[in-house]
Amino acid sequence: MSLQRILVLSAILAALAGCASEASYPTLPSLEPLADQTLTPAEQQAKIKELTAAQAAAGTTAQPAAVVKPSKKVP
Repeated sequence: MSLQRILVLSAILAALAGCASEASYPTLPSLEPLADQTLTPAEQQAKIKELTAAQAAAGTTAQPAAVVKPSKKVP
């Protein structure tokens, strides 16, 4: 191997080693704030009634999702 080739390879290895040590991996978000936002079943029903009343007052109606009949099972 020539000296130039050894220097190029060592420079590449040094660059790769530097990249590996600087890698910052994202962390997952904390779930703590979600605990404050969770509604009890009674609160969920109250919120549904509130949103339904607001929707009725605005004169809009919700459209049901398309109903897709399941196809025949293939053995």
